Amino acid sequence: MLSFPTERPWNVEPPRPVVVGATAVGAVLSCFGIVGAAAGVFLILLILRLFSYGSGLEPILSREPLSKRIVWTSLLAGVILAAVLPFVTLSWRHLLDILEVHAPNQMIAENIVSSSGWNLVLMLVSSILVAPVMEELLFRRLVYGLLLDKCGPLPALVVSSMVFSAIHGSLTAAPALVVVGALLVVWYRRKGNILAPMLMHASYNAVTVVMLELVPVLED
Repeated sequence: MLSFPTERPWNVEPPRPVVVGATAVGAVLSCFGIVGAAAGVFLILLILRLFSYGSGLEPILSREPLSKRIVWTSLLAGVILAAVLPFVTLSWRHLLDILEVHAPNQMIAENIVSSSGWNLVLMLVSSILVAPVMEELLFRRLVYGLLLDKCGPLPALVVSSMVFSAIHGSLTAAPALVVVGALLVVWYRRKGNILAPMLMHASYNAVTVVMLELVPVLED
């Protein structure tokens, strides 16, 4: 069984209706591309700040300071994860082929491969910078945080990871995304700072994007 530190990754809990509202609005805004995702990040931070009672955002988002070691280990963890998880996806796709289940590739992956010029730049900024911030605030701090008191650490981890996978809308990548979501929760719990899973998520996305761009080149 997974073992978590007894302390929460944050020190201050905002009112639950605020958490639910910020989660819902952030999820809706994230559907409108990079601008919507950026607006969602701003809105969530603003709402959390308004209910932090003058203590600032740090206590409501994190328990531990962000050290250089946490920065480098988070980035490295994302790179390792991006190198290993394609094997999970390939195995899952092979099983889907055996079962004759049609599962298209993840839309964001196809958009990155087919994009060029400024469209590609926007896709990269969205995937590597905006998405990790938005999704960690939404799924780890808010969704997982809301479920933690209701269900306990392990059920909250499982449910929030499944929601994280489902929101990406890709059957092909679903198992890998569940694993990513679960590991980001574990990383957040152990490091006690929301910036740790953000960095891990960003490096994971960055390596994944590079691999997506390299595959067509290698095939040629």
